[in-house]
Amino acid sequence: MRRICALFLIFVSSAAISTSFGQTTKEPFTINISTDKQTVEAGLDVYIKIKLTNTSDEVVDCSSSDSNALDRRYIYDVRDENGKSVEIPGDHPELGGGSIQFCELAPRDSRTSGSRLSTLYDFTKPGQYTVQVSRYVGKSAKEGVVKSNTITITVVGPQAPAPEPR
Repeated sequence: MRRICALFLIFVSSAAISTSFGQTTKEPFTINISTDKQTVEAGLDVYIKIKLTNTSDEVVDCSSSDSNALDRRYIYDVRDENGKSVEIPGDHPELGGGSIQFCELAPRDSRTSGSRLSTLYDFTKPGQYTVQVSRYVGKSAKEGVVKSNTITITVVGPQAPAPEPR
């Protein structure tokens, strides 16, 4: 009888341990991005909407650090159809100033904001571009990163000017 009890305890303990190792940490929020214009003319501004939704039972920091219509609390990944990043190289003095808006998001609430991607990314060449954003769960990547869905934006050549009236 003792052997059966011991085997049962070992079985239950190992099942509990393996279950805890198989669990993944639930992200405290989700990010969903979208755009009103999936097709834009080359060289024009490109905007996306970012919806942050608190999926936890705790308050989530949704503060923003806006600089030239780009929220720097998000990490942007914009790539051309060959998978190459299209970030404009060099320093970006226009991103130096800005404003910080503190925000706390209650459980199950959402906040939608916008970002002008063309502040930092080159959309002057026709083609298809994929966009994904991410955000740290806490103050750094050590606490985890949440990624958004991926969207595609098509950039077309400039439209021909309208003919002049005769």
